[in-house]
Amino acid sequence: MSRRNTELLLLIASAFPVILLYAMYVLTAGAAISFETLAVPIGLFAAFAAAHIAVRILAPGADPAILPIVFILSGIGITFVTRLAPLSPSHSSSSCLSRWRSWWERLH
Repeated sequence: MSRRNTELLLLIASAFPVILLYAMYVLTAGAAISFETLAVPIGLFAAFAAAHIAVRILAPGADPAILPIVFILSGIGITFVTRLAPLSPSHSSSSCLSRWRSWWERLH
């Protein structure tokens, strides 16, 4: 088995705990598990799959364990940050943007 195939196998194997951990968060938050609620870990996996393809092309001799380790640590980190500070309607990005805009207008 080549180094890149080992990396791909480890990346797929590390997707299970990341998705499971995020699904546990979704269930404890009171939401139903769906594709929409699991979009964050699935999107993270897609980004790391793209990184795997880039490594396969640009650095075929790279260490096969680094990318899966970074993926699982990123997935755990995103899950914990989301658990600690979930996005609520009062903290939406548009209200944050309007607060910064009003602050900026008061300065000038």
